[in-house]
Amino acid sequence: MGFSREEIVRRRALAPRPEFPDELPISAKREEIAKAVAAHPVVIVCGETGSGKTTQLPKICLELGRGIEGLIGHTQPRRIAARATAARVAQELKTELGGAVGYKMRFTDRVGARSYIKVMTDGILLAETQGDRELRQYDTLIIDEAHERSLNIDFLLGYIRQLLPRRPDLKLIVTSATIDAERFSTHFDGARRISTHGRVADSSLSPATGVALLDLHRGLPAARAAAGAGSRPGPVPRPHTVGVRVHRPIAQPRGPFCRSRDPGRANSRRASW
Repeated sequence: MGFSREEIVRRRALAPRPEFPDELPISAKREEIAKAVAAHPVVIVCGETGSGKTTQLPKICLELGRGIEGLIGHTQPRRIAARATAARVAQELKTELGGAVGYKMRFTDRVGARSYIKVMTDGILLAETQGDRELRQYDTLIIDEAHERSLNIDFLLGYIRQLLPRRPDLKLIVTSATIDAERFSTHFDGARRISTHGRVADSSLSPATGVALLDLHRGLPAARAAAGAGSRPGPVPRPHTVGVRVHRPIAQPRGPFCRSRDPGRANSRRASW
């Protein structure tokens, strides 16, 4: 996907202006990540669950001016995650889904000419390499959840590694929820690494809520017994079984350690109808 000079000017003027929630841990690393992406072709972002890396990284790239001359491609391992991520990013950018933020998965393509961010499954991006060998429709790629190390992710990481020398304008961000980011950095010849902590949700219960849940838990067995009394189904009848004897002449085993056996008995089978 190549944009003309007039389209690039229009896209730059109409690009959404992202805002970043202060409560997300990755927001504190926003400037550091932006500087690393601008200065390095590959950046490894290691963030725990809840850090906000999935939804905030494409917005950081958009604020940096990426997504104008090409799309910001953002991969997810599963379709439901791709759809949910696209919806969330579109909501935070205050735009409709399928507009500035689109998504593509099997049998569904909601990416248009006004899209800046394209969320997709990693299988979709891998399939696109067959028709677009140098991935020219993208100026930025975010490989999310790389720690899952699926076949698609491993193929993509290997493919993009040999593609980067031919695409000096392409930026790659690899995210991982584990602390083992050194292996990804080594794969890309010592790529820049940035780590951020996660956010733990408060799951504490008030005393009144705890008592109510305990009473509910204690009352469930009695309620189930009362509801099922006198209505238990009887035993399921077993299917009618017919013995079938199949006689086939088979070769008798030979040798000093082989015992002869009845070929008809050896081929007896029982069939259920």
